[in-house]
Formats: sequence, structure tokens, C-alpha cells
Amino acid sequence: MAKKPEEPLFVEPEFNEREFLETEKDRAKSTIVVFLIGALLGILSAYLDLLGYAYLSVLLIIVFILFIAKMLQAMNIRIPKRTSHKFYTYAVLFFSWLIFWIIFLNAPFHTLTGPQFTSLEYDNSGTWTAVPNHSGTYNVPSGPVSYKMYAYYIHPFNVTMNYVPAGGTSPISISSNLHNNYLYFNLTGNAGTTYDVYIHWYSNSNVKQTPFELTISVS
Repeated sequence: MAKKPEEPLFVEPEFNEREFLETEKDRAKSTIVVFLIGALLGILSAYLDLLGYAYLSVLLIIVFILFIAKMLQAMNIRIPKRTSHKFYTYAVLFFSWLIFWIIFLNAPFHTLTGPQFTSLEYDNSGTWTAVPNHSGTYNVPSGPVSYKMYAYYIHPFNVTMNYVPAGGTSPISISSNLHNNYLYFNLTGNAGTTYDVYIHWYSNSNVKQTPFELTISVS
């Protein structure tokens, strides 16, 4: 009796080049679209962060990670079937979002560095005179005096000022005006008193930033 030929345990499927190319084409298309979505989300997140809503930026990316598959389906873009390919898609979305968020929070697109105030001067009978500075303390004459400080900044900002006398707790407002890169303000100082003066600056989005502080000692 003739012996039956043994059947192979595994038959390697025939390689379908056309199907392979279509799959790679769909992967490339989904990667590009997801990258662009992540970039736009990063820019929007940076803007929300500057407005003081960083938590919305985090919620935004979470929502898009959860629903990116349905969004791609709505745009008639095939979703990768393999788990590793799906993970790669989510990674592209997350890291493109994070990178563009960081980029647009920094120069040259934006700077988180506030304005720099230097060179305190006072009105000395119609002549602007530099105020001497000793160990970070400005020594000024007593009485009502007009002052100005040079303000270096990149982005426009709003400003308010107040001061607290030595030993005091309640801040007192100071009238001020920002004009042509100079901050003008008035202060009536009592002899022998030290004042902590605070310059509060706000970006155009009216988000309050860390105030600039200077110490003034009245002689």
C-alpha cells in the first residue's frame, strides 16, 4: 500500500505586494494627519497656557487620544490594525502635541520672561537724576518725588504698582504710567522710612505674573 505524502505543518502565505503597499500608504497618511493634529493641538495648548488655563491643555490631549481613532474614521483614513502600529500613532499624536506646546511657549514665538526694570531716576528740579543704589537698596530724598525707570520688554504689557512701608502689611497703591519704555510713578516718602515697592505686570491676556520688587530707603 502506497504511503500518503505528509502534509506540511505550516504553509507560508503568499506575499501580496499590492496589499502591502496599500497598507504602508495608509500608515503614512494616518501618521501625517495625526502629526498635523498634534501640532495644532500643541499651538492651541500653548495659547491656553498663556491665558492661565494649562489644565485645559492637558484635558484637550486626553480627549483627542481617546477619540483620535473615530476622528480618523470620520476622515476616511484607515486605522492601523496591528497593536504596535496603533501605539505608534498615539505616540506621534502625544509627542507632536508636547513638542509644539513647548516650542510656542518660548522664543522666538513667545517669551515667558517678563519686562526688565532698571535705572531708577528721580525728578531733581526738572532734571532726571540717577538714584544711587547700595546693595540693592535705592536711597531717595524725602517728600513727594516723581520717579521713572527704564523698562525693557518684548511683548506689550499692563502694569500696576503698590508699596508697603517697613513693618507694614497693607499695600498702598501708586499712580503710574508706562510711556516710551519708561515707567513713571510718584511716591511721597517719609525720612528714615524704607519702602518695598512692587511693580505688578500683566500680559495682554491679563494673566498676572510674578511682580518686580525694589527697595527704596528715604533719607
